[in-house]
Amino acid sequence: MLRHTPAAPLFAVATFTLAACTGETPDAATVLVRDSAGVTIVENPTRPVGWGGWSVGPAPSLTIGALEGDPAYQLFRVNGAIRLEDGRIAVLNAGTSQVRIYGPDGVHRSSWGGEGEGPGEFMNAAAIARWAGDSVAVWDRRNGRLTLFDRAGRLGRSFVFSRLEDGGRPVFGALTRDGSVLVSAVTFGVEGNGMPENGVQRREVALGLVGADGRSATQIGSIPGPVVSIMASAQSVNIWRSSYQPNFLVSPVGEYVAVSATELPFLRVLQRDGRLARRVHLGEDNRVLADSEREAEIEQRISAVPEEAQPGMRRVFQELPIPDSLPILDQLVTDDGGNLWARLFHLPSQGGPTSWLVLDPDGRVMAKVEVPAGFDVYEIGAAYLLGKSTDDLDVERVELWPLRRGGEE
Repeated sequence: MLRHTPAAPLFAVATFTLAACTGETPDAATVLVRDSAGVTIVENPTRPVGWGGWSVGPAPSLTIGALEGDPAYQLFRVNGAIRLEDGRIAVLNAGTSQVRIYGPDGVHRSSWGGEGEGPGEFMNAAAIARWAGDSVAVWDRRNGRLTLFDRAGRLGRSFVFSRLEDGGRPVFGALTRDGSVLVSAVTFGVEGNGMPENGVQRREVALGLVGADGRSATQIGSIPGPVVSIMASAQSVNIWRSSYQPNFLVSPVGEYVAVSATELPFLRVLQRDGRLARRVHLGEDNRVLADSEREAEIEQRISAVPEEAQPGMRRVFQELPIPDSLPILDQLVTDDGGNLWARLFHLPSQGGPTSWLVLDPDGRVMAKVEVPAGFDVYEIGAAYLLGKSTDDLDVERVELWPLRRGGEE
């Protein structure tokens, strides 16, 4: 918490003008940086889409996925993709509990893993990441373990994360520069019969770092978690949330960790001991959720379940509280150059392209980039975006899109 007293000034003001390299006017390009009780405050002005000169190409340079034909190209429940040093692309196809490897030309090379609880198998393959030495790490949410493969697909080892001081079992977030794992953990309230409390709630999420051995866990702080509705019975526990409810986001940024309570117009950048290093204001404002938008979101969510279950699900989402305003952000991704990309909140039912702020490691907005409609970003390289698109027939495709950075010819 920042403390201010009227007795003496607590901060010095520095103004950084980026107009010389961007071509923007000084008023549009000025970032205000000040110090407040040892914490750097970065104030970014509002940026128009396209500011900074970064852009995504008009079409993907590589597409993997098909409606029919060879099963190796039929993708289902893709939960991530990474690009290896030799240009191969590893796709986490959770529908078959496999890591599928495709060459730089998009040709299928091999598949690793499979469904199960044994070594190298997955029950709920939820995330994939590059490990040191071009190895591949896969997070299995159901089994609660991280599995490592070498670049040839040979099984290395697997481990379950040690618990943090607060919260429940840690969940994989991302790999940091030094090889530790950024994790989060939350425990919902438990009634006397051992079941979670029913109803709408928002719990604190513990954030931590786990060593590459999976055992040395350090808690670095906490942040308000998602607003959820819990329906628990002796047979099952169902947790529901709407896309427009407040949530949390975390991402490593160099030696720091960026965290967001998505309804707030700023990011907090934490040191590894949990101390606040920077607060970065994004220059973006909340807006109010329209009734028509809320109804469209509800209809989209319940359309994916069997007809007999739709009335019950509709009641669940209608009973969730309506937030005072929509979130500011809904995704954070750190690119290969150490820049933080923050996607501005976009209602799934709206369609159309999404807008991303690109912040340098010090928190200054370098660009505001428009990303094609329906494209979910997994990884950002020096000259590409890697992610997934889904068409009107629900066919999933992993795609590489060319990225042009500001100042490049």
